[in-house]
Amino acid sequence: MEGGNNSSQSFPGGIFSEGNFSGEGNAGNITIDTTNLDITNGAIIGSLTSGTGNAGNITVNTTNLDITNGGQIRSSTSNSGNLGIGNVGKIQIKAEDTVTLDGEGMNELRTGIFSTVDFFDPFQIASESTAVGNSNIINISTNFLFITNNAQISAQTTSEATAGTLEINANKLVEVSGLESGLFSRTGGTGDAGNINITTPELRILDQAQIGVNNFIEISFQIETLRDEDGEPILDRSGNPLTIIRPVFNPREGSGNAGTLEITTSSLQLEDGGRIVAESVGGNGGNIELLVDELIFLGSGSSISTSAGLEGTGGNGGNIDINTSFLVAIPDQNSDITANAFNGSGGRININAVGIFGIEAREAETLNNDIIAISQTNPNLNGQINLNTLEIDPSRETFILPNQPLNTQIAQICTPGTAEAKSEFTFTGRGGIAPNTLEALQINPIAPDWVELPEAPNNSSETSASSFSVPNPTPQIVEATGWIRDENGEVILVADVNNVTGYDPWQKPRQCANN
Repeated sequence: MEGGNNSSQSFPGGIFSEGNFSGEGNAGNITIDTTNLDITNGAIIGSLTSGTGNAGNITVNTTNLDITNGGQIRSSTSNSGNLGIGNVGKIQIKAEDTVTLDGEGMNELRTGIFSTVDFFDPFQIASESTAVGNSNIINISTNFLFITNNAQISAQTTSEATAGTLEINANKLVEVSGLESGLFSRTGGTGDAGNINITTPELRILDQAQIGVNNFIEISFQIETLRDEDGEPILDRSGNPLTIIRPVFNPREGSGNAGTLEITTSSLQLEDGGRIVAESVGGNGGNIELLVDELIFLGSGSSISTSAGLEGTGGNGGNIDINTSFLVAIPDQNSDITANAFNGSGGRININAVGIFGIEAREAETLNNDIIAISQTNPNLNGQINLNTLEIDPSRETFILPNQPLNTQIAQICTPGTAEAKSEFTFTGRGGIAPNTLEALQINPIAPDWVELPEAPNNSSETSASSFSVPNPTPQIVEATGWIRDENGEVILVADVNNVTGYDPWQKPRQCANN
């Protein structure tokens, strides 16, 4: 599906369900079932209303969904000259394989999936509005989700309405990369931001992309180059100066609270300015809950933040709860975990991990990797930081492994060289294992030579001098089979006697073979 001429005088092509733009009336639902769906060059699938009615729902069932070059799926309500009080419809997408959002079109038309309460302008992501309806749910289920090059998935409002919830379930991977690319539930007015729930085995947030549930008013952007203590630029993986983008806010607006962000994954990677945020300009910061089975990796100016407030505004920092096996940050790259406030109270940061490496709790921000929960104007309102690790010391409770086995004794029951001699004993020393955990492993351990059993003795008279000698046979003990009386009348046990009634002995002869 392709749009038309993306000039300011023409409306883009697409599929639309529109409510009554001058009064009451609900927008209808849109359902699309197809193998592959491409939305490109400014085309829009939209459910739109500006009156008192509700916007309709949008449902897409496909194998692959590609939205590129300013293409959009949008459910929106706006005032359009009237008071829009209807609620936005739901957006539900099921793609068996891949959902891809990439790039932007002409006139800065952003590629994305949007649930918005604002003045509907298809060439802008959002604008000021007096609409009061609520944004709604965006639900996406797929194997792979890619959001790149300024594309976004966003549930947002710029009025007193509440932003919607994003629910993302990806069976394989979610990757968000590129400046201004991201997943957002946010508000720019007095309403509260919604929530974001992400479940995937692997989540990557790269190259200044964001996942955020925040309250904001964006007026302009200020790009800053990250520098070290000597004032030298910090370089990214490609050798280019690492920059971050900082929005300039209007502190008199944006008094709503940030939402809650929950992420469940096995691996979480943030690099080159990637951010997870639940921040607010004037309201309270939101909460971030990270359940990561294996590893959280922070690198190159990345951050996890629930900070709140600017100069002259209130708001308390939100809470951050992290449960993972390992939290690892590249040293000295200004990657931070923060729950700060300006005038309000700092938040709470709880981290439960097997190990935490390259980042530590501090009382003020530095150019290193920091974990901070402070109030910038009142130290008595600083937040709490709880770091819980196993603190395993591998040198404790160890012992030296011996070079020789202790008290090696082997019971000899069967004669060596006979058919019944099937057991064996092999001693290899430590076999390359270090004597203890503090000593290096041997790279080329010496294996002992094989030991050969001597050949069975030759019964012929021509046995060589090198043959081993057979010991004299020990008199055989024979079980008694009867008894007699001697001349003195005493009873004597005998093994063989004439005219003695035999019987089945209770003790069987010893057998070496495995019967």
